[in-house]
Order: sequence, then C-alpha cells, then structure tokens
Amino acid sequence: MVSPDIGNAIENIKTEPGAPGPDPTLNTLIEFDLELPTEELYCPRMACSVFDSIMGGLVQPTIGTFVINVGALIIELAEERKRE
Repeated sequence: MVSPDIGNAIENIKTEPGAPGPDPTLNTLIEFDLELPTEELYCPRMACSVFDSIMGGLVQPTIGTFVINVGALIIELAEERKRE
C-alpha cells in the first residue's frame, strides 16, 4: 500500500512490443523514486502484474505476476558497495 502523498510516483506503464511471434520480448525500464526502510525485515516486496490489452483495451487478461524482494536487493547492493 502506498500513501496518497507519494502515490503519484507510480503509474501504469504502456509498452510497444516488437515483432509478433510465439515468444515476444518486451524490454521496458520502469524507474521511480520511493523512500524505503533500510532494514530488510521492514522493506516491502514489490508485487507486479502484467496485463495484455486486447480489442482497444476492452479486455485486459493477466499475462503473469511476479514479486521482487526489494529488501534483499538493497542489502546485496550495500554489501557490494562495501567490498569496492
């Protein structure tokens, strides 16, 4: 859940796919700034859902969902920076 004062940092991203085929690839970078806790225990996981847009957006079936463990990534990046 995102507080209303920073909720405008998150928006739906529309992509333009490449050539159609049985295994299309979308390469889209999504970037936004949020203040997160620095302790892994309190840092949230980011849940993402990917939808398709069919018939001009009238039908939007879910293609897939995934979760990114943001806390683990922050800890890993901090450890990597300490080693440098």
